[in-house]
Amino acid sequence: MLGAMGAMGAMGIRALGAGVLLWTGCANMPHTAPDTNPGALRGIDFQSEIAILESFPVQLAGTVQITNRRETAVSLTFPDDCVALLRIYDREGARNAPVWDQRGSPACEPKPLTVALAPGGTAAVRVPTVSAYEILSDNLPDGSYRVTVYLQPNGNVIEAEAGSVDLAIPREGGR
Repeated sequence: MLGAMGAMGAMGIRALGAGVLLWTGCANMPHTAPDTNPGALRGIDFQSEIAILESFPVQLAGTVQITNRRETAVSLTFPDDCVALLRIYDREGARNAPVWDQRGSPACEPKPLTVALAPGGTAAVRVPTVSAYEILSDNLPDGSYRVTVYLQPNGNVIEAEAGSVDLAIPREGGR
């Protein structure tokens, strides 16, 4: 059921400083240039795994493991209880605005959530499962799309590539 991991693969990002690509911005705004110095997030690892659930239409699911590599405890506050979310981009442009964003999903409770981690501590958070029906709706055509996972710890936005996926749904008239 969790096949096709090769199509999406596993991805991870480290908020440890130089050489790390982190996109900053707001969930409802276009991306800004990459920030390679995340400052307050140094020493915090975010390791994500996305899976394509084999069904028709497909569903996307995943988890993010947050690890505190610091020698001191840390608290990360997220804007709601959906800590990790998906964004979908058209394959045509590398830096274009998302064509779909999981922010505002009915699966998310609109209350801040704090994750406290002891030194060396970890927490696993899930990415809410989403169906191609929800992503494509009546607005987007069947096709290949880029997928990213993003989190908003302490007001920062961390976004990382998760690969691409072919999405299709049954449609009236076979379009």
